[in-house]
Amino acid sequence: MSDVKELAKIEGGTVEYDTESGKVRLSPEIVKRYLVSGDPSKVTDAEVLMFLKLCQYQKLNPFLREAYLIKYGDEPATIVVGKETFTKRASKCELCAGWQAGVIVRKYNRVNEIKRKLIEKIKTVTANEDEKKLLINFVDYVVELIKTSEYELEYRVGTLVQSDEELVGGWAKVFRKDWAVPIEISVSLQEYIRKKKDGQPTRSWREMPATMIRKVALVQALREAFPEQFQGMYALEEMPVDSAQLPTEPVSTIENYYQEPTIGTISTSYTEQANRQEEKVVPLSAKESKVEETQQSAQSTVIELHNVGVIGDPIIRQSKSKGTDYMKVKVIADEGEFEVIINQKEIMEQVEKGFIFSRVTIKKLSSGLLLVTSVEE
Repeated sequence: MSDVKELAKIEGGTVEYDTESGKVRLSPEIVKRYLVSGDPSKVTDAEVLMFLKLCQYQKLNPFLREAYLIKYGDEPATIVVGKETFTKRASKCELCAGWQAGVIVRKYNRVNEIKRKLIEKIKTVTANEDEKKLLINFVDYVVELIKTSEYELEYRVGTLVQSDEELVGGWAKVFRKDWAVPIEISVSLQEYIRKKKDGQPTRSWREMPATMIRKVALVQALREAFPEQFQGMYALEEMPVDSAQLPTEPVSTIENYYQEPTIGTISTSYTEQANRQEEKVVPLSAKESKVEETQQSAQSTVIELHNVGVIGDPIIRQSKSKGTDYMKVKVIADEGEFEVIINQKEIMEQVEKGFIFSRVTIKKLSSGLLLVTSVEE
């Protein structure tokens, strides 16, 4: 049952769930085609299923980079959560009373400087035996003092580390309204710093180690304080992944293929449309419709999309009379992410069933709308 092929037999291969950013519809094919960072050809069905189920269970939107499936070579895949997900969710948790986080630095005191000056002074002294013995005893005393007082650790809020200090770790503290004592976590830089094959730190750990180790401590503290909200979720900084190599932008959209419509027949916003489903569309008169159709035909651009899957919740709009029904839906294709309009009943039914189309032909009308004209399964 862990194989994605078995999942496809049982559930049609498609998982649909609600997130804070809207409804998400995922399938193994969509995950492999668009959501694998690294080498999609190497990812296994079991790894895809684990990623798909984590996104569904935790209501993550991978199209907005809230989760990553990372695969390189024959190494096991790494599944991590985007950097903003932990703090965004914690801030909305009713039991969360805030948190603090920072770095642990080793501060060297002046004993080292005293020792150096003392040794230099002894080398220049001409003394009798009693004086030398006195100096040796004093040096022994200083050495013992150095052993216990060479440095001190400071738990510092934020990520500031000065040039004469050493970064050794990170810390975090999370408060819950129903707990008398907060969760406190300390983590070692040496344990978490990620290195390349040549032994050098990866780019992120080399350029901003304080930021990275602070984040490790914070997400661990949040996960321990709120296990239900963060079960199975690990941050990029905790895993053997160079976060600098991962994309942070949402799945690409070719913006010039679509602009929000300005005509009154269709809602001007996908979000607004979801909130105004009861609003009726006023149809154009026959003469106006014919004129507009002629203008649109003269100015429209035909575009072909390939391997098209639905990623948003379809919205149906109806005219005031018994005219044409319209569907507006978000899709993802090889060419990018789009919002399209459909007015053919057969295609609307296929979209509602979650079909993936090998090719979709659309027209970019003068109004900016993308109108689906034909599909191929």
